[in-house]
Amino acid sequence: MRSLLSLLLISALAAPASAWDLAVCADPAGPPYSSRDESGFDNRIVHLLAEELGAEARFVWMPNRRGRTARGFLHDGTCDVLMGVIDGQPGTMTSHAYYRSGFVFVFREDGPQVGSLDDPALEGLRVGLPGGARRTTPPALGLTRRGHMDSLVHFAASGTAGETETRILAALDSGEIDLAVLWGPSAVPHVDDGHEVRAVTPEIDMPFLPMFASFSIGVRPEDEALRDALDRALANRWDDIQAVLAETGLPLWPLPKPRLPEAGQ
Repeated sequence: MRSLLSLLLISALAAPASAWDLAVCADPAGPPYSSRDESGFDNRIVHLLAEELGAEARFVWMPNRRGRTARGFLHDGTCDVLMGVIDGQPGTMTSHAYYRSGFVFVFREDGPQVGSLDDPALEGLRVGLPGGARRTTPPALGLTRRGHMDSLVHFAASGTAGETETRILAALDSGEIDLAVLWGPSAVPHVDDGHEVRAVTPEIDMPFLPMFASFSIGVRPEDEALRDALDRALANRWDDIQAVLAETGLPLWPLPKPRLPEAGQ
């Protein structure tokens, strides 16, 4: 018996230390960001970061897409990380941004083509956008400032990922609207060969209405060590992460690579 216990102890000491869990709150049905089969670009990036950190990625699937649900899971310790958090979002400590994207014009190849909020071609066009009077988007505000409010056609937001974008693009194809203005990452998976996509410009509608946003990784405000470790992992795997993003076809704005602190800092 003593020999068996000794053998078990030696085996345990000789075994490699098991990886720690990197618990990530995620949407089980939110492509292109996340999905239960872990094919979303955020799922793939999490695996790269976990590998760099010597951890095992573990996804905690959320029951809904509401931000307060994700923050609640984060703060009660159900998960440790939120992906795709707007840089500097209150209630979280955020990493260096890992991608930047924005709104896009989507139009039919045989339809009116628009390149800017200031484009004269917008005159008289019916423009489809998600949201409404109580939930508007920066492009809708920019178009309203330019006198196009009566031309805006709002589509109510859906709780199902991709449903609103699909309805707006169907309206574009049927001729119900002439132009769509959508959030780029949400639009791209539903755009087909008969559509063209262009980034909304100007990128910043003065005095300060940005048509893009930067996205980072959120942790609990007290988890500075985890945030710093994620920043190092982002820097070390930056090229791999950008390759994943490029494969998705997302409209991406330039973003600098994180700088690792000098030795001794």
